[in-house]
Amino acid sequence: MALNRHFRNMLYLFSGDIAARSLGFLATAYLARVLGKANFGVIHIALALLTYAMLLSNCGLTLWGTRRIAAGSDDAANLTGQVLFIRLMLAFLTFLLVLCGIAFFSADPEIAQVMLVYQIYLFPAALLLDWYFQGRQQMAAVAGARFAGMLTYLFFVIFFVQHAGDVLNTAWGWVAGGMVNTISLAWLFRRQGYLIRLRGAARHAFQRLRAAFPLGIAGLISQVAIQFPVLYLGWFAGPESAGIFSAAFRLTAMLLIFDRVFYTVFFPAISQCARQTPERLEVVFGRILKIVIFAALSLSLLAICFAPELLEMIFGAEYLAAVPAFRMLTGYFALTIINSVIGYTLLGMGQDRTFTRAFLTGLAVLLLSIYPLTAQFGSSGAVSALNLYQLAALILMARALRQQLPLRIFRHIVLPLSATFLILSPAIYFLNWGLLGKLLFICVGGIPAITGLSGIGREEIDYLKRALK
Repeated sequence: MALNRHFRNMLYLFSGDIAARSLGFLATAYLARVLGKANFGVIHIALALLTYAMLLSNCGLTLWGTRRIAAGSDDAANLTGQVLFIRLMLAFLTFLLVLCGIAFFSADPEIAQVMLVYQIYLFPAALLLDWYFQGRQQMAAVAGARFAGMLTYLFFVIFFVQHAGDVLNTAWGWVAGGMVNTISLAWLFRRQGYLIRLRGAARHAFQRLRAAFPLGIAGLISQVAIQFPVLYLGWFAGPESAGIFSAAFRLTAMLLIFDRVFYTVFFPAISQCARQTPERLEVVFGRILKIVIFAALSLSLLAICFAPELLEMIFGAEYLAAVPAFRMLTGYFALTIINSVIGYTLLGMGQDRTFTRAFLTGLAVLLLSIYPLTAQFGSSGAVSALNLYQLAALILMARALRQQLPLRIFRHIVLPLSATFLILSPAIYFLNWGLLGKLLFICVGGIPAITGLSGIGREEIDYLKRALK
C-alpha cells in the first residue's frame, strides 16, 4: 500500500508539472506573437531577475521544511510559522535590494517598471505552502494549486495582453497566478485543520537559515547558470537578442520534461539499488544510461530536423532567427539528461560534495566563456557557454563515478554523442529537405544509427517495461 501511495504521489506531481508547464508554454507562445521579440525579451529578463531574487528569499528553507515535515516533526505548527516568517522577511529584504539595483542600473524606465512588478511575486511566493503538502505527501494538492495558478496566468495574459504595449500586464498576470496558487493551498491548509504558530520565529531565524542553506546550494548553482545568459544578453546585446534566446530556450525547456520522467521512474531505482544491493548497481546504471542516451539523442535529432517548423508554428515567423540557437540547445538538453543519470547515481551513493563541486566548476566555465563566445557569436555563443557548463560537469562527475563503477566513458557517452551531433545533425543543416525527406532520414538513418550507437537492446527494453509497471 505504501508503494502504491508513493507511486500515486509521484504521478500527481508529475502530471501537475506537465499540465502547468503546458499552460505556461501556451502563454509563452501567445506572448511571443503579441509582444514581439524585444518585449518578449524584456519579460524573460525580468523573469530571470525574479528567479535570482527567489533564490535569495528561499535559501533552501522549503527543502529543509519539507524534510522536517516528512520526518514527522513534533511541532509542525511552529516549524511552519518559522519558515513562513523567515521567508517573508527575506522576501522583503530581497525586494528592497532588487529595487535599489533596478534604480541604479536600469536606464529604461519602462523595463524597470516591468522588473519591479515581477518582484511583487516574491510576497505570495514567500507564503506558498507547497513544501508543507509535499512533506505530508499530499501531491494532488500541490499539483491542483499549481495548475490553478498557471491557468489564471494564461487567462490573464489572453484577456489583458493584446498589444505590444501591454507588456506590463504580463507581469501583473504572473503575480495574479502566484496569488491564486498561494491562496488555493492556504485554503486547503486551513480546511484540513493544520495550524501555524509564530512562537520563537524571530529568535530561531538565524539557526533555521544556517541549517537550510546547504540544502539549497545545488538549486542555486543550477538556476544561476540557467538564468545568466538571458540577463547577460539583455544587458549587453539588448532585449531583442534576449527574446531570440528565450524562444529557443523555452522550447528546450519543454523537452526537459523528459528529465522529470527520468527522476520519477529511475532515480528511486538507482537510490534503492545503491543502498540495498550495491553489487547490482553497475548493471542497473548501465541499462538506465543506455535508455536515457537513446531517448535523449532521438528527441534531439527530431528537434534539430524540425526546428524551423516548430519555432514558426509556436512563436511565429519572426523567431526563425532562433533556429541555430535552438539546434545548439539540443546539446544542452542531451547533456542535461545524461548528467541527471550520473549525478543522481552519485547522490544515491552519498557523493553529494562531488556532485556540487562538478556543477560549481561548470558554473565557473560558463561565467568565464560567455563573454568571448557571445561577443563572437551572439545568442549562439550564449548557448555554447551553457553547453560548456553541462560538459564540464559531465566530465568531472564521470571521472568521479568511474572510481566507483567500471564506466566506459568513451563507449557509453562520447561515441553516441559525437557520432550523433557530428555526423547526423550537420546533414540537417546543409540539406534543405522537405517534411517527407526529413521523416525518411530519421526513420531510415537517424533512429537506427542512434539505436546501434547507444547499445540499447532487448534487456534495456524489458527493464524499461518493468520500471513503468
